[in-house]
Formats: sequence, C-alpha cells, structure tokens
Amino acid sequence: MAKANGIITDVSPVSMAMVTDGPSQTMMVTERALAPLVQLEPEWPDRLCYAQTGWWFSGDWGHTVMSTYFPPNSYKSMSTQAPHGWMWGGSSMHPGGLNLLMGDGSIRFVKDTVASVKFNPNTGIPVDLRQTSSVWQALGTRNGNELISSEAY
Repeated sequence: MAKANGIITDVSPVSMAMVTDGPSQTMMVTERALAPLVQLEPEWPDRLCYAQTGWWFSGDWGHTVMSTYFPPNSYKSMSTQAPHGWMWGGSSMHPGGLNLLMGDGSIRFVKDTVASVKFNPNTGIPVDLRQTSSVWQALGTRNGNELISSEAY
C-alpha cells in the first residue's frame, strides 16, 4: 500500500500531468489534528514537545506529510499501542470527519465512516492483507484509475 502515489511525496516532484485520476478525484492536503498527540505523552515522554506544539514547525517532510494508509481519524478507534495511525493518518477535532483539499482547489468533508482498509485497533495491522484499497485510499492516489462519486464519502 505504501506506493508514494499521492500528489505530495518525498520521492520525486509530481506535475499535474502525472495526476491521471484527475485533480477533482485526488486529495492534495488533509487535516492533521495536534491535540490527539497529547494522549501519546505517557507512552513517549521524550516527544512531549511535539504533543504540545505540533510537528509542523520543523518543516521536515516526516512532520507534515500524511498517509491514507490508515483510515481518517483513526486516533478515535486505535489503541495507543498502534501509534502510527495516530501520527500518520489524517485527523481532525470535527465530529464525524475531516476536511480535504482536492487537486482542483475544492474542499470536501469526508466522514469517518468512509470505506477504508480495516485495521486491528490494538495493533494497527490490516485485518485483510489482500485488501489494498478502498474509497479513502483511492482519494489519496493520483494515478490509480479510480473514479469516486462524492456520495461515497
């Protein structure tokens, strides 16, 4: 599932010509809530500064890039023993979902219940390793040949 096939990656520059799914079908940016990271404080006391101030301040790609590997707002359902869903997934403090910026400049609200790969909430490991994509994952790809109705999210 980790294919670096979104619009913003650390692998190489992406031109709009490479967005073959179409910019209106491709997520460019999503929210990442900082408040849930405070809950990681007991497990990772050395990261207290990140929990209080957020990861965005350094500009490092690892602090600002997110992944659609984990479902939106997975911090609400995953154990702190599976912290990657907390740190790498899209998240917000909005009830029921989060906002996306699509490649065409439109803003969309995606529900937490959007179809996504299912994970064991205690381990953060996919339940079915054969399932590699669903609506949430398809929104994050630029060239997966997915056509997604806005009614799907």
